[in-house]
Amino acid sequence: MLRQPGSVADVATDGRGKTVFGFAMSRVFAPEAELLTIAVDRGWQGSGIGKALLSAHLARLSAYGAGHVFLEVDEGNAAALRLYSTFGFRQVGQRPGYYAKKDGSRATALVLRVDLG
Repeated sequence: MLRQPGSVADVATDGRGKTVFGFAMSRVFAPEAELLTIAVDRGWQGSGIGKALLSAHLARLSAYGAGHVFLEVDEGNAAALRLYSTFGFRQVGQRPGYYAKKDGSRATALVLRVDLG
């Protein structure tokens, strides 16, 4: 269990807690929150778990007083960008050279924001 003040985490499991399919973790400084990471096991990607997990996670962030959520994502991560756009995230900035790539080059991080209702 996560016990850091301002930290919020959600885990997608098989219902018995024996198999973890994915997780999301954020920090909240109301009225803002930052999605630090969301991950889904490779074998379950494309199954809708990421969408369900992000939906539940954003609802929890809202319940904790977050009015808007920020995140950073690699500009080349098409699957993540599709997921985030489904929830209304929009680009509000960028950080050139933010991510190191395996080939030694650097990728731009897009800064996204969504306002929670």
